[in-house]
Amino acid sequence: MEKCNSPHIRFKGFTEPWEQRKVEDLFKITRGYVLAATKTTENPESKNVYPVYSSQTANNGLLGYFDKFLYENAITWTTDGANAGTVNFRYGKFYCTNVCGVLISDKQKANTMFSYALGKVTKRNVSYVGNPKLMNNVMAKIEFKYPCNSLEQEKISKLFESIDSLITLHQRKCDRFKKVKQGLLEKMFPTEKKGTPKIRFKGFTEPWEQRKLWELTIWDKKFNEVESSKQPKTIKYPYVLADSLNNLEEPNGDVLLLSTGAYIGYTTKEKAGPNLCNGEIVAIPWGGVANIKYCSGFFVTADNRIATSSNKNKLDNKFLYWWMESNLISIQNTYRGASIKHPSMNDVLSLKISFPTQKEQKIISNFLDQVDTLITLHQRKCKKLKNIKSALLERMFV
Repeated sequence: MEKCNSPHIRFKGFTEPWEQRKVEDLFKITRGYVLAATKTTENPESKNVYPVYSSQTANNGLLGYFDKFLYENAITWTTDGANAGTVNFRYGKFYCTNVCGVLISDKQKANTMFSYALGKVTKRNVSYVGNPKLMNNVMAKIEFKYPCNSLEQEKISKLFESIDSLITLHQRKCDRFKKVKQGLLEKMFPTEKKGTPKIRFKGFTEPWEQRKLWELTIWDKKFNEVESSKQPKTIKYPYVLADSLNNLEEPNGDVLLLSTGAYIGYTTKEKAGPNLCNGEIVAIPWGGVANIKYCSGFFVTADNRIATSSNKNKLDNKFLYWWMESNLISIQNTYRGASIKHPSMNDVLSLKISFPTQKEQKIISNFLDQVDTLITLHQRKCKKLKNIKSALLERMFV
């Protein structure tokens, strides 16, 4: 038994150094069994009440529910595949598939703390020769550090369980609002064959007008050569390349950051010239995939594949954005090309758009904006909690 250093952060009252042991010295090591997915149900039913865990990381590895269980209150890890070395504590009775190794309480009681302590070292023991693997015999010899005091173990476990519960809560809310948003987009905008949507706000009964998109909008292909600086000394405005439209980051003061991976480019307002835009829809009609953003901050376009919109007084730009979001499939169907398909701007502009009065447009847009705000809120909370969790994992474990 080897004494080792303590973590940087500990709960008050605990000062004993952590110990280092092999997995086989503390737990019994076994494995799950083969189970066809067809025998499980997506949700708990009358007999199928026990969760089944697989090698996946999505939905915490939950495959479905079964009428039998194998283990109770044990640690599982993924033995092979892309997620090899992923460790989880499974509370209660559960079933797991054959790609899951299992650690059963022996000299130490399995808990959440042990799963995270192990998770810090398992990945480095995965064999990446061919299919990634972390088999039982390798897991048995892994050494890791942990606190012997059961009270400290319990406090650490409860802390991370509470953080995980909050992450799960906000992720579920985010997913729920995304489904609500998708349903609203399908019902609040009519198809080409129908003049009015399935649902409307109270007080609006007038039929919607239908026109081709080119009759109502102007799309400019904007391009500007700009000088950039990654760390501007004065107020700067970001310029955006086409590939960065999927990487919108939250506003920082008066500047909307549009990044291309880890890269962010800026330019001064004076150098931006006529391409300084705000409140426009930005799209890529020349190359790439259907990519549409409504920008509520200032930015500069610096890519000749980017188009920005303006309208002819009949359409609210935000309403146009939401209409395009609801018609992404129709937009994608305009793609042309033998090997690499590209959207045809002429075909996009030939699509028919149905629209109500400006007043109804704004009410629809504001409502969908509120749903989007809720999605963003829960996404940010998830991200913040994950960052907190990551920092604690670094400083609360040796």
